[in-house]
Amino acid sequence: MSGDVDNLWMIELSEIDSAIEEMDQATRLRLMATSIEYVMFESPLPLSALFPPATTHLLRAAIDVVLTVPGPSPAEVEALGEELGELSDRVGPAPASMLLTAMDLLCSVADGAQVSTVKEVLFSCYDVVMQTQSFGRRITLEQQTASEICLDVIRRQKELVAGR
Repeated sequence: MSGDVDNLWMIELSEIDSAIEEMDQATRLRLMATSIEYVMFESPLPLSALFPPATTHLLRAAIDVVLTVPGPSPAEVEALGEELGELSDRVGPAPASMLLTAMDLLCSVADGAQVSTVKEVLFSCYDVVMQTQSFGRRITLEQQTASEICLDVIRRQKELVAGR
């Protein structure tokens, strides 16, 4: 994550460490998976409408396998991680970033869903949304605060962190 003060996510969600620390691993995994799910499939401008079908299919599979109780097997995680990595080399920057974010989610199954990884996944979801907004090379705080989709992602992530 960059420390850029022109980033609305950094301003609005930089202080979520203590809330994440209080969560158990299953809750942290659910937080990451539902954040990816929201930007991909449920937001007012779902990224699934902009991404290639193979990307959305693999992202859905990663979300579903992590949310499955009692959880994925190491073999499932490894196989899906390989597919995500291979596809990330063949798609554009925004879909590739989202695929790599899903790989972070999968790795968290084994590494305990560290606070830093949870924050990175949430930030990456926001960052990919920004990449799709045609803001230009230098993204300003004003552009982000004027963007309904950016505001929506931040609002939803705050709700998810709060357990709603």
